Amino acid sequence: MNTLFELDAVGLMAGQGMPPILDSITLRLYPGEFVALVGPAGAGKSSLFKLMNRLRSASSGAIYFNQQAITTIPVCELRQQVMLAGQDSRLLGMTARQALHYPLILQKLPASDRPLSLGFTPPSRGVD
Repeated sequence: MNTLFELDAVGLMAGQGMPPILDSITLRLYPGEFVALVGPAGAGKSSLFKLMNRLRSASSGAIYFNQQAITTIPVCELRQQVMLAGQDSRLLGMTARQALHYPLILQKLPASDRPLSLGFTPPSRGVD
């Protein structure tokens, strides 16, 4: 199966004389996969995201999208394939989990029928 994204020995330097942010990262992502990168703060998750969206350029190695060098692909095409869901993301003043369940509240679905407890009372939006 052909890869959607391929990182081949990718490195990213913060600056001259500083330790690398990423060093020799090799990764293959295939069509239809959903991949989550998790790790402690400073592990390089956001840096990897920026490389895959061409917000930064790799210091070494190569990144491919559909077997083509990432530098030859339109940025808008890349950004349709990669998404960042930050651990502290907020939408309408709610966590991602709360925002996902908000439509169930608007539909007046009883709490017992909701898949997860929200742990908060959503703001009143004047919806009856």
